[in-house]
Amino acid sequence: MMTNKSLADQLLSTVDKNKNAAFKYLYAKYYATCQSYVLKNSGTEADAADVFQDTLVVFYLKLKKEPNLNLDIGAYLFGINRNIWLKKIKKSSLTVFEEIDNTSGFQEEVVIYENQIIVREVLNKIDKGCSELLIDFYYRSISMREISEKYKLASEKVAKNKKYRCLQKLIAYVNKNKIRRTDFSNE
Repeated sequence: MMTNKSLADQLLSTVDKNKNAAFKYLYAKYYATCQSYVLKNSGTEADAADVFQDTLVVFYLKLKKEPNLNLDIGAYLFGINRNIWLKKIKKSSLTVFEEIDNTSGFQEEVVIYENQIIVREVLNKIDKGCSELLIDFYYRSISMREISEKYKLASEKVAKNKKYRCLQKLIAYVNKNKIRRTDFSNE
């Protein structure tokens, strides 16, 4: 097992053989976890390979700026990988619940990701129509006019009323199941 220091030394080495060995080590140790995340979130094996390649480039550039980087490399690579994949999903118009774009630290990303899982689970507990409408309005920023058209509602006012009723269902579920409202924010 390579230490962070020895891995950093090899990656920053001017000897190509050392760099190649370090990148092979990163692939062998961390690719499967990062690939699994992409595959579980609407990606293909080709997507996973591309995203991991980008992940390694970002990691390498970060390491060049901060050669004494002291962190959990696996967790850091996973966080980079996840952020790159979520950005690609959003860019390619695949559905995604929420993009995480937090570069201030991996620990904060973990909290946001855990909160996101809680929100998804709660939204899955209310009816699908309400869940989709709330996601459309709050996360995809679709206007009331577009929502009224999408859901074949008579007017924007009817759409607002439906959104309100759906939000009340969500709040009732949260209260009934004693879910903390702080689970719904990243503050």
